[in-house]
Amino acid sequence: MARIFTAGGWWGALIPFAILGAVLIAILRSTSGPEPSPTPVAATVFVPAFERLPPVSSGHYELWFEHPDGGAGRVAAFTVLPGGALFTLTGEPVQDFPVTELSPPGSVLLLTVEQGSAPSEKRSARVLLRGTLSGPEVMFEPVLPSSSGKHVATLVAPTDPGAPDTTGVWFIRPAGDKGKTSAGLQLPSPGSGWAYGAFVTTSAGTVLPVGIFPDPKKADAHAAFSGEKKGLPFPGEDFIRNPPEGVKFPLNLADGRTTVTVSLEPDFAGDIPEPFLPLLSLRIPYQQKPGEIFALSAVSSDTFPR
Repeated sequence: MARIFTAGGWWGALIPFAILGAVLIAILRSTSGPEPSPTPVAATVFVPAFERLPPVSSGHYELWFEHPDGGAGRVAAFTVLPGGALFTLTGEPVQDFPVTELSPPGSVLLLTVEQGSAPSEKRSARVLLRGTLSGPEVMFEPVLPSSSGKHVATLVAPTDPGAPDTTGVWFIRPAGDKGKTSAGLQLPSPGSGWAYGAFVTTSAGTVLPVGIFPDPKKADAHAAFSGEKKGLPFPGEDFIRNPPEGVKFPLNLADGRTTVTVSLEPDFAGDIPEPFLPLLSLRIPYQQKPGEIFALSAVSSDTFPR
């Protein structure tokens, strides 16, 4: 319950309430005609303004609350365009969302990624942002797996003995003698509902998927560009066959203008055009020697949604 006092009595009021630094709750007074209404009718809405919130391929966002006493519910469901504009799930532009219940202090607000184009029956485990309601502003923090540690990759093309090794990238590191390898990514489990993805961006700006993998220590299921032979038991891809339009294979990944990225992805991600939320990235060094590792750098937190 909200109580608002002014020197002249009760009036319509606008209460700021920030999510990600910029979500407002407006409590507006309305009247039914030109004469003052003796009984004001209150309408409560959330007015969110997000920064760097990426679009969700084959999915959407939902905002949820969880009360300290255990109650929970949905506040809003929406999609985001590349420019940041919000739309309802029916495709209408939207700037605010009606709220039927005002969450009490101590409530947790969660922004989740949900599959499909219809509101989910219950909240998924894919929490992207989290904040606690303790005042007029709620600052959300990204809920992301740690990217600390040394993450490396190697140029090698194991799926085609006749292809140059500079046409393949695999997230491996040497492990002793006799050509043994171990996992090159030291990322933790991404958590329920999430997976990791890897991508190569060519000098011309074309984004090519390496694969989606829930476990960075096991192979991904993608091999659309690799050769006929079996790949390594870790994430990776050889860019040898089936090139997209405008791209020439075998790809030279050591041209000094190609970037490799590891990202966080919803586990329902399929043929996605680009990384959802980059975590690690590196422009592969010019004339990088095949078989020698190169380290990926953690992406700045300034690029994350808020």
